[in-house]
Amino acid sequence: MSIWTASNSFNNPHRVADATRQRVLMAALELDYSGPDPTARTLALGRSRLVAIVSDVDAARQLAEPAAALVAQGLTTACDRAGLSLVLAGGARDLPVDGHVVFRGDGAPARVPVVVVDPQDAGVPGVGVDLRAGLAALAGHLAELGHRRVAVLTSPVLAGRLATLERLGMPCRVYPSGDEAGWPTRQAGNTVARRILAVEEPPTAIVALDDALA
Repeated sequence: MSIWTASNSFNNPHRVADATRQRVLMAALELDYSGPDPTARTLALGRSRLVAIVSDVDAARQLAEPAAALVAQGLTTACDRAGLSLVLAGGARDLPVDGHVVFRGDGAPARVPVVVVDPQDAGVPGVGVDLRAGLAALAGHLAELGHRRVAVLTSPVLAGRLATLERLGMPCRVYPSGDEAGWPTRQAGNTVARRILAVEEPPTAIVALDDALA
């Protein structure tokens, strides 16, 4: 039996007949061999089969935001299908991984491929949402409900991109709401909302463009 057959029995079982694989596994059991060493395999292939989700804050803070948790959940599913593992790296960008997915951060050059979630720079590889279409639907819905004074709570990162509402005929005032690092938080949302509602002529609707602010 060749070394490749033994290797495939562990690493690519679909390439080996069931009877042959069972013989390999029985021989490994008799030799008290548990399987290939992941570290040695990484060195031999020059790949870790790891993908890191990185941001400008630590991993614990990253997952505290509902949107980030959903992104991580989707990435985990995609990585599982591709035979990869996801690492919650926070702000660490020097880990031995095969690629970076950047959430709430920049696509700074790295030694591995980088994809940015909702990139601000059109020249950076990324995956985003159609913000203009979403805002158009939002403006239409608010207008149908009769609202004419709207306050919008959003992260400082998105605040400069909301002129779309004004262009669509929806008068609004944008309130950047976040902590010192620019991340939207429930506390920031509560503070800004209370200030908005305390004015003499408060808005008829408050829109939060982030789950944490809502």
